[in-house]
Amino acid sequence: LRRSSFFTLSTIMAIYLGERFTPEEFAEMFAWALCLMIFASVATYCVFPARVLDPSHPGAWRGLTIHKNVFGECMAAAILLLMLVRFKRHRLLQGIFFIASILMLFLAHSVTPTISCAIVVIAIPVLRRISRLRIKERVFAYAFCGGISVCAIFLITNFSDSLLEMFGKDSTLSGRAQLWSLVMGSI
Repeated sequence: LRRSSFFTLSTIMAIYLGERFTPEEFAEMFAWALCLMIFASVATYCVFPARVLDPSHPGAWRGLTIHKNVFGECMAAAILLLMLVRFKRHRLLQGIFFIASILMLFLAHSVTPTISCAIVVIAIPVLRRISRLRIKERVFAYAFCGGISVCAIFLITNFSDSLLEMFGKDSTLSGRAQLWSLVMGSI
């Protein structure tokens, strides 16, 4: 009963938000919420630095989240939203938070959100440029991007150990692969 009531209330809240706000308004609210998270993380670091640092990964920030990877995901989302959403007023504040979110993404020491964010940041202007082309040019551009993607996937799969080593990781995903095999055996 408790779980179903939480699910029902969450669904009602999602329906209300979907009906009340446009996607642009919702994105702006989410961007402001992430800006508040950035501010609160910095303020907490000034008062209680141990609360912001991840104890299981020395030097990595976890902000106000439970783990550095969650914080990295939030900062990657903040970067993308602050790139795409235009604050009607407070443009300078938007720029300051944009720079702060980039810095905090690197302080999180979370590789996957960093790489994912970089790929999307590169893809946005490319896709915007392609969308302005005529249809025949657009087909060629998409085919070219597809070819580059296939080459990138080929290189990643064949040279994964070297690429992982470049980011300070190994092919066991920091020991998780062995843990998963033990867990599967226990299940």
